[in-house]
Amino acid sequence: MVTDKEREDYSTERKEIFKKRKEFGDKLVKDFPELFIYKDDLRKSLMQYGAECQPGWFPMIYELTKKVSDIAKRDKTETQVVQIKEKFGGLRYYINSGTYDILKLVGKYEDKSYKICEVCGKPGKIDESKHWLRTLCAKHTKERIR
Repeated sequence: MVTDKEREDYSTERKEIFKKRKEFGDKLVKDFPELFIYKDDLRKSLMQYGAECQPGWFPMIYELTKKVSDIAKRDKTETQVVQIKEKFGGLRYYINSGTYDILKLVGKYEDKSYKICEVCGKPGKIDESKHWLRTLCAKHTKERIR
C-alpha cells in the first residue's frame, strides 16, 4: 500500500521533472530559434510542452539539435522541430522536413538513445518491467522494480 508520504514524494518528483523538461525546451528554443518558429502554435508543434523525456537525454538532445541547426543552415533548409519525446524506451525527434543528412543524423541519435539511461545519462539498456519500456541504467532499473 502506498503511504501519503510516498504519494507526496512522487508528486514533488514529478513536478520537478516537468519543470526541468520545460526549462530545457525553453533553452533549445532560445539557442536555436530558427528550428522552433512554430513553438507556440499547437497545430504545428508540441514544443510548448518542452522535451517530453527525462533529463538524462538532455545533453544528447542538445548535441543533436545543434547538429541539425548546423546542417539546416549549411543546406539552407527550413527544418522545424515539431516534438521531442520518449516512446517505447527510445528518443523520438520529430521534424517537419529535412535533408537526407538531417534524417540520417536523427536516426543515429534515436538509435543511440537505447544505450543511454533516460534518467541520469549513464550507459543503459531497455527495461521492460512495469509494462512500460524505458532505457535505464542498473541503478534506475532497481529503483523502478521496487
